[in-house]
Amino acid sequence: MFISLIIETLLGIAYILNETEGVIQDELTPLKDALIDAHLLLNIFHINKDMYKRASNYKYRFYYKANRGARRKGELRYEEFTDLGKKIHEGKTEIDVNNSLTFKVMSYNVLAQNLLEQHMYLYKNHDRRALSWAKRWALLYNEIKDENPEILCLQEVEQSHLVSHYAKLLDLGYRWVYKKRTSHYQDGVAVFYKAAVFQEEAKSEVEFYQPGVSVLDRDNVGVVVRLRLREYPQQAVIVATTHLLYNPRRSDVKLAQTQVLLAEIDRLAFKKETSTYYPIIMTGDFNLKPRNGVYQLVTEGQLLYEGMSRRTLRKAEDNNVLPKTLLPIRL
Repeated sequence: MFISLIIETLLGIAYILNETEGVIQDELTPLKDALIDAHLLLNIFHINKDMYKRASNYKYRFYYKANRGARRKGELRYEEFTDLGKKIHEGKTEIDVNNSLTFKVMSYNVLAQNLLEQHMYLYKNHDRRALSWAKRWALLYNEIKDENPEILCLQEVEQSHLVSHYAKLLDLGYRWVYKKRTSHYQDGVAVFYKAAVFQEEAKSEVEFYQPGVSVLDRDNVGVVVRLRLREYPQQAVIVATTHLLYNPRRSDVKLAQTQVLLAEIDRLAFKKETSTYYPIIMTGDFNLKPRNGVYQLVTEGQLLYEGMSRRTLRKAEDNNVLPKTLLPIRL
């Protein structure tokens, strides 16, 4: 069976399954071909123009660009087909799309209202009427309803809004897995899925904070879910979402967080009986630039980080460098 994936991203970063020769190295168990029938593996693309250009060597990609002059939502984004997408759209491929399951994935950093209000200086040039949660939620809900994705990954979901607002998505057929950031933070990440299409089989609520580990001292989190396809019960898909540390001077922390997340993805995706992997979809707000070492790890499958700068994951200009092993073996 071939699973055809239509990936739609409206904000932030989305990952798309792709073909690669790379393997995750170091402490991570190798993630082999995640999509067995399609021979696809994890890769990344950005929605901004610079990142898209740098990711243009990847074979399968869907992306949206903002049209600054557009006013209506329908004009804000457009879809660009890849070579494969064009062939499927025009019926010029050997892939039997009639016997495949096509579903839509949407990833959004919704900007938690409490964080917005704590950092109002960032929005001093915005119309304050557009910053209220009531206004933003109405637009967000309509966007979700109109797009109607089978899988919806959200970052910065305020915990208090789960019952008061996001529960409304139950009426649209969604169920969810949510993980709040640790410590005093009131937002987190969530994976919503259409219960008529998927059945939750396993999940991992990932906490990146680990006492005694200096590069895992932040309260970011992730969610990994294994969803069984109701129409094809012999097949499942792994969906992950996260929101990595923002601090641009702590690339070492982002690298460590990514390693932990990939290890959890590996654990849920690996099929012991066949030594193969379920398909993997990874989404989130990764706070990355295209030349960052973390980006390289995910897109190319490996990163030799020993001796690199902790701040930038580039050639070090001082003695603040990464060791050969970033995380303790016990993790």
